[in-house]
Amino acid sequence: SAMPPISCTSKWRMLSVRLPASRTTANASGSTSSSASPLPTRVLNSAVFARSAASESPEISGSRALILRTAWVYSPFGSNFVKTMLALGTKRDRLRVVTDQRGSPTAAGESARTIIAMTERLAAGNGSFGIFHFAGGGAVTRFEFADAIFARAAARGGARPALDPATSAEFPVPARRPANSALNCARLARDWGI
Repeated sequence: SAMPPISCTSKWRMLSVRLPASRTTANASGSTSSSASPLPTRVLNSAVFARSAASESPEISGSRALILRTAWVYSPFGSNFVKTMLALGTKRDRLRVVTDQRGSPTAAGESARTIIAMTERLAAGNGSFGIFHFAGGGAVTRFEFADAIFARAAARGGARPALDPATSAEFPVPARRPANSALNCARLARDWGI
């Protein structure tokens, strides 16, 4: 069962730890492989640089901080890839989706449950501080993810547009996205059993 936000916040205060702000973005590495350690990163652009510097500082300084890095988060709320695809699918019969971006789709609810579990364990004196990765199991391309989204939607009577493969170069954006946003969660599993 979900814990009310005030309980989560009060547990963080009890630990003298600031409640982290949640922000979902592509990871900074841009590499084509995942590693268990989030350090070091290769900065792709200035927006990623600020997040990279902020997330690396606790382990470098040895401070008591817990950072949970995630990627490709989706939920019924806010803006995310699933909602964008479903909205576009109702407007178009055919969509172009990139095949050269890979990641692990992560349900926001699972991230929230993980944060609450970690907070409760830290409040009880268990668990460790540091930077950890949390993401859905396995890795897919944006194209594969879109195909799965529309297959599920079609099974419920929703739209199923045709999908055509594309490359990231065909969709220029101000902040370059990494080819591989898949996160290796081995450290979280080892240290937290999650």
